[in-house]
Amino acid sequence: MWTEDELTYLKINYGVIPVKEIAKNLGKTLYATQKQIQRHKFKKQPTQREYAIYFDDHYMFSGSVKECAEFLGVSQSTVYFYSTPAHKKRFDKYKGARRDRLIIAVDLGRWPVNEEEYYEALEQIAKRI
Repeated sequence: MWTEDELTYLKINYGVIPVKEIAKNLGKTLYATQKQIQRHKFKKQPTQREYAIYFDDHYMFSGSVKECAEFLGVSQSTVYFYSTPAHKKRFDKYKGARRDRLIIAVDLGRWPVNEEEYYEALEQIAKRI
C-alpha cells in the first residue's frame, strides 16, 4: 500500500531523478513504482541542464545554457563546446598568456525548472515524515 507522502514524493521527483533511484529511496520495487506512475498518470517534472562557468580555474557563474551564454556574450552552442574535452584539448596546446584565458563550462546535471517549488514540496514531505 502506498501512502500519500510516498505518492507525493514520486510525483515531484518523477523526471528529476531516475525512477530506479526513486524506488530505492521509497523502499519499493522498480515495477511497483512504474505501475504507480502509470496508474496516476504522473507527468515528468520539467528540468533543464545547469552549467557552471570557470575562467582560469575560478568560478564565475552558474545557470542554464541560455543564462551562461548571455553571461559570456556567446552563443548557446559555444557554451556546449566549452564543456567538451575537445575544447580543453585545444587549449592544452597553448603556452603563455593565451593559456590563462581558458573558459570551461561544467555540466552540473539536470535540475527542476521550478527549483523553489520543488524544494518547498520536499520540505513539506520531510516535515510530515
